[in-house]
Amino acid sequence: MRTIVNFILALLFMYSASSQEDIIANEALAEKVYLQLDRNTYSTGETIWFKALVTQAIDHAPSPITGVLHVELLNPSEKVILEKQVEITHGIGANFIDIGTFFTPGRYQIRAYTEWNKNFKEAFIYTMYVDILDNSIDLEEDIISLINYSEASQKIKVLLNPQILDTGVTTSVGLNLLSGDTSEKYSIKKNKNGNFLFEEKLSPSSKFIKLKLYTESGKSFTKTFNLSEPAIDIQFMAESGNFVAGFNNVISFKAIDQNGNGVQVAGELVSKLRNFKTSFKSDEYGLGRVHIFPNSGEEYEVNLTEDVKNTKVSYDFPAVDSKGIILSIKDLDNKLGIGLKSNIIENDTLFISISRRGLKLGEIAQFVSDSEANFILLKESLPEGILVFTLKDKNGNALAERLFFNLNNEKQMPISLKTNKQSYKSKEEVSLVLSNAKNKKDTLEATASVLVVPKDFVCQDENIRSYFLLSSELKGKIENPKRFFNPENESRLYDLDNLMLTQGWRKYIFTSTLENDFKFKPEQGLILKGKIGALLDKDRMKKDVIVSLMTFGEEQDFFKQETDSLGRFNFLLPNYSGYKKRILLQTQNQDGRQRDYTLTLDEPKIPQIDFRNEFKTPGLNKKAATLSNKYIIKKKDAFDYDSSINELDEVLINTYKMTAQRQKVADLYGKPDVVIDGDKIRAKEESWSYGLFSVLRASFGNALTFFRVTDESGTYLRPRVQAGDETLVVIDGETLPIFHYHLLSNLSAADIKSVEILKVVSSNYQQLYRDTYNSSFQDSSKVPVWGSILAIYTHSGNGIFTTYRSRGILKTTIPVFAASKAFYSPKYSSSDSAAIKNDNRKTLYWNPTVTLKGNEPINLSFYNGDIPGTKTIIIEALSQDGKLGYKQLDYNVNE
Repeated sequence: MRTIVNFILALLFMYSASSQEDIIANEALAEKVYLQLDRNTYSTGETIWFKALVTQAIDHAPSPITGVLHVELLNPSEKVILEKQVEITHGIGANFIDIGTFFTPGRYQIRAYTEWNKNFKEAFIYTMYVDILDNSIDLEEDIISLINYSEASQKIKVLLNPQILDTGVTTSVGLNLLSGDTSEKYSIKKNKNGNFLFEEKLSPSSKFIKLKLYTESGKSFTKTFNLSEPAIDIQFMAESGNFVAGFNNVISFKAIDQNGNGVQVAGELVSKLRNFKTSFKSDEYGLGRVHIFPNSGEEYEVNLTEDVKNTKVSYDFPAVDSKGIILSIKDLDNKLGIGLKSNIIENDTLFISISRRGLKLGEIAQFVSDSEANFILLKESLPEGILVFTLKDKNGNALAERLFFNLNNEKQMPISLKTNKQSYKSKEEVSLVLSNAKNKKDTLEATASVLVVPKDFVCQDENIRSYFLLSSELKGKIENPKRFFNPENESRLYDLDNLMLTQGWRKYIFTSTLENDFKFKPEQGLILKGKIGALLDKDRMKKDVIVSLMTFGEEQDFFKQETDSLGRFNFLLPNYSGYKKRILLQTQNQDGRQRDYTLTLDEPKIPQIDFRNEFKTPGLNKKAATLSNKYIIKKKDAFDYDSSINELDEVLINTYKMTAQRQKVADLYGKPDVVIDGDKIRAKEESWSYGLFSVLRASFGNALTFFRVTDESGTYLRPRVQAGDETLVVIDGETLPIFHYHLLSNLSAADIKSVEILKVVSSNYQQLYRDTYNSSFQDSSKVPVWGSILAIYTHSGNGIFTTYRSRGILKTTIPVFAASKAFYSPKYSSSDSAAIKNDNRKTLYWNPTVTLKGNEPINLSFYNGDIPGTKTIIIEALSQDGKLGYKQLDYNVNE
């Protein structure tokens, strides 16, 4: 294991003076992941374009150890609805996410991580949030509105407007209420005034509630409400952690509301010991500082002086220490003033260690006399980013710590960006010239992305510099981090230092002890891992067994290897791309005979979901929704659902045990019309039967028919309840994805508890159809309103894979690299620009893979759409040695 650690260290450390002893935190060995998206607000049916950067945490150079990035999309219900494996080459990758027209409007989370970063828990999992709108919905009206909430009675009153979501709603809708750990379902009927009103008493502990409205046709809408009072919390923190009597102390503070958002406050600090008070005031994000010269034993009271909504009557303030030591830092333009103040150490030498991202940069010895010492450091001698100054005694014990952000523009990559004009017409061509502005022959190659969007759609909070230098190294919520790097913000240095004194002082993440053992190894490519065991004793693993792997599709390959002493196999696959790859695994002994060993593939460990509450509220941005509607040509839904059609008679089934799984299916889709007991299926099984479908086909043909299909998974049988209708499959209460339908033929009759048929289903059938086809299905106009369901229940209750018994052979599909697609950018000539109408593109241009070589200019061009207004060109770049570049340029489009 030590060899592996040394190998990784050798890859990570590019500093010639660095050694393993310089690494003081385990996180220095991690990778940082960053996604640049074209926007933060989308409409259903659009595409999210993204570029992925995977870098070494220690120096931001492209990572040499990772070839796979896992990207996931989570819906407002915190469910992973889309997973992609993005191919990473030299730290760079690019891909897309198609937003299905059936996606529920709301706030979605995108997260990305590498296998290697699982060693560092959640600290290095990249997450961001996007709003997805449905342009068929008028968001000027709320689908779910909280009319009243009484904290005293804990009662809520909610108005529902389901007709905005679904024009087919007539008399009733469904509503799910999630409050704390409890979930309840309700049927809401229209009252005599024609309104859908919901009233309920909540538990006293309810702080957040989530309401999900759903209609009979499967459409749904989710909204979260924060019921907490808008109390303000103010946290006061002493510089370097010590508030010492007899010295001038810097006390920083941060004021936040219940969502963690900064709140502007003003107030007074009143001394209880003497008749003294001093005022304080924060910026608009709740950050500020105050200078105090306390006496020993003095206590302070905090009073707010501005009219703010607040339920808190008192705030904690640091206690004054009669003895202590303070490490202070002052920004003096191109220098840093370092100060030591102490009433416990005199005439002794102390040491100040300086580190960045877990790497020790150096140590300074300073003699302290007369309780104080001061010295100067040149800022240009220090790297850019968050620096940790740790004060230690001669025995290496930490006495104080202070964070400082060194904003050094000389350390970033300068970018030159010019357009041929400042103002353009609709559909007119824009030509731009891009280059690394540093006029040096030895400038390292860099990769850049070029994005052009309307100015109103530009991400206002984050960019490549603010993420890599700030957000990725501080836990918690940083509001509008881009402001700290905006040259037009004259207070950015002062604001940055206040951030370091508050949020940074408490939660800097490069702190854990360096380890030698890592559970998760880097993924340099597509890897198929698993193990084999004896048929009758799965825990008794078999070594030196030959495992053959065959892949199918357009690319067919054959691989073979022997298991290790633990019965494990590990195949490094070619860089297959697409959706899924069909494979077959087979075991043999050394004589080449097939053996009936059990084959088990490793299940990837998915990081814990953290969908933070402050990102759930408020709901969709109405301004963004209104702006988005300018770019959309609205289409009428092809299906206006009439709930009066397809009403099913109630089916009563005797001796039918309603299990939790059956109840789930009944609640979503209704009760079954036909129930075939597993014992009856096994009674019809013949010696020639080869699985569940063969028995059903031969003996229950009056209830089910089968037809043969061929796709990328191969040729197999699919069931059909009624000719001409779609039959979807649910196993143990869970939707079976379409790419697993070929596994149904492998089900054994011995594993079946029952097979149940729902002939004509309308309730939630559209959503089931969408879940079955996942993101591969795009056209909502072709989603059937009703169809049939084949519900299969197994004795184990664990779905398709636990029922499939592999006897030396395992057939399945595995994920591969997500296929890429080209960004469409039209080209107009003078003759056809007027003829082609309704070019309402939001993202005008996207090129994630522009290579910058030295200061060699790059010429690019694209065409504007029909929508006038200010457009913004954004360049984000990363060099081979970890330098970051960002450039933004506006131009105008006139009608």
